[in-house]
Amino acid sequence: MPPPPMHGLPEVPASVGAPGSWLASLRNSAYFRYIYENHQGHHVLGGQANYNVCCPMTDHLLGSYVPASIWAKRMRAVPGPDATERWGVPVEPAGVPQAPIIAAGQASKQDLVPTALL
Repeated sequence: MPPPPMHGLPEVPASVGAPGSWLASLRNSAYFRYIYENHQGHHVLGGQANYNVCCPMTDHLLGSYVPASIWAKRMRAVPGPDATERWGVPVEPAGVPQAPIIAAGQASKQDLVPTALL
């Protein structure tokens, strides 16, 4: 459930997997906020930590968990609303760390390169 809406992708239909619409009510829960934040850290750190979105306790057990207080300092500016055609608008719960936003029309090609490729 979390990854498609987190990435601004459409809901998952029942024909493909667990329907996102059935789980949408969980998006405002403390659990979803934690999962979302954990997944954010995974991307901010270039995919090198916070691997397990479904079972984040695994990261704690294996030593690959990095708390938001550490990774949030490494957030880079992200393209603003004009980049939603490429990525879509993500669903995010209130209270998660926010990256600085690049003003509309100011994003360069480099700004659109995924963090893991930098």
